[in-house]
Amino acid sequence: MEIINKVALITINETFFFQLLSFLLFMVIVTRVMFRPLQGVMNNRQTHIEKLKADVVDADQEVLRLTKAIAEQEAAAKAEAIEMRANIEHEGVAAGEAILFETQQKLAQEREKALEQVNQTIATIREQLQSEADALSVFMIEKLLDRKVEA
Repeated sequence: MEIINKVALITINETFFFQLLSFLLFMVIVTRVMFRPLQGVMNNRQTHIEKLKADVVDADQEVLRLTKAIAEQEAAAKAEAIEMRANIEHEGVAAGEAILFETQQKLAQEREKALEQVNQTIATIREQLQSEADALSVFMIEKLLDRKVEA
């Protein structure tokens, strides 16, 4: 081995080639042992992230679909409720009209009974008034004539 006394930044001798060969071997080993697995992990992670993004998009679409389905069901329920309300109102009006008609018939019957009672009472009172009027007229004639009249 020879001792070189020159001071330089790089000296090219047999150690330089050995160091270059060592460095290239180190790069090959590091690339195979470290960089390729690391790149594989990064690719797997990127694939996983893209899959998650696709899942998020699918979930958003599912949420939109479910929201739309819920809105349709709500609209159908509202329409059914409106229809049921209309039917109930119609049935209520029909029942009210039936009750009103029945009440009017009962009132007409009660009016007829009351009118019949009034007519009977009037007839009875007329008979009484007629007999009282006859008695009063006989009394007045007797007083006017000052004698007894026989009927």
